[in-house]
Order: sequence, then C-alpha cells, then structure tokens
Amino acid sequence: MNAFLHSLKRKYPNEKFNFLVAFKKGKEYMFMLKEISKLANEIVITEFFTKKKDTPKIAEEASTISKLIITKKKKVIISPKKALDYLSKRKNKIVITGSLYLVGEIYESE
Repeated sequence: MNAFLHSLKRKYPNEKFNFLVAFKKGKEYMFMLKEISKLANEIVITEFFTKKKDTPKIAEEASTISKLIITKKKKVIISPKKALDYLSKRKNKIVITGSLYLVGEIYESE
C-alpha cells in the first residue's frame, strides 16, 4: 500500500482522489487509512461478500472502519456496486483499494 500510494502521489502530485475501500477482517488497516486520508477528497467505505455459503463474512464491518477515519468527507455504503455508482457521479478520479476481494466483487458485478 505504501508503494502504491507513493506512486499515486508521484504520478498525480496535485490531485485528490475519491477512494472506495474495504478490508478483510484481521488486516492492519489503521496505517493504510491514515495514508489514504492524505490523498483523499472523499472516502467511501464498503464491504465485500463471498459467494461460498460455508465461508463466514470475511470483510471488516464498514461502520467499524468509518469510526477510524478522521475526515468529514467519508460515507458508508455497504453495497460495493452502489458505492461505485455513487462515486462515478462525483468529481475526481476513483481509487479502489484495501482488498483484492473488493476488486474481484466489483469486476463480477460489471
């Protein structure tokens, strides 16, 4: 995540982004959120879901993540598809990050 955000800053030095984030339970996401917040115009927190019936929910609760973000420009939208639709209507580039599960779910819904 550090390398990714550094590259983003280098390629777009004066831009802010709209982030769509979700994290797997147990991930150390505090540092990631702190760094993301520095580049964020807005942060939308969502969750992801597995298709397997025997797999427990593996995404961290969006409301839990939201409490850790110190910015007024944050929003919780549980559905990744609805979250992406919301951000698509906003200004600024969209960055989807936090978990490959989230990226996978978004690709499947398109």
